[in-house]
Amino acid sequence: MCPIGWHLPTDDEWKGLEIELRMTQNDVNRTGWRGTNQGYLLKTKTGWNSNGNGINKSGFDALPSGNRGIIGEFTGIGEIANWWSATPFSKAHAIAVRLTHNCLLFNI
Repeated sequence: MCPIGWHLPTDDEWKGLEIELRMTQNDVNRTGWRGTNQGYLLKTKTGWNSNGNGINKSGFDALPSGNRGIIGEFTGIGEIANWWSATPFSKAHAIAVRLTHNCLLFNI
């Protein structure tokens, strides 16, 4: 899943990053769309469509890699980015974080 020396972050680790970027505790504990400008602070300065570039203040360098669909197709390149967490959501799914061109974070 990850290169040697790296690990898949837990939901708590994602929340820690969001808190460091000044997201409120109430927002961090919600599911769905949340935050204000945290996505803007995570995103690269180029590559995002619809005037969606960020300032990468965090050093995270979030690229708009898109999404791979259930049958293997890629969509949303330039518009969205998704990351899994190591925290289960259900028996078959894990909690994930999504970043969109409008800088909002989505957590399920």
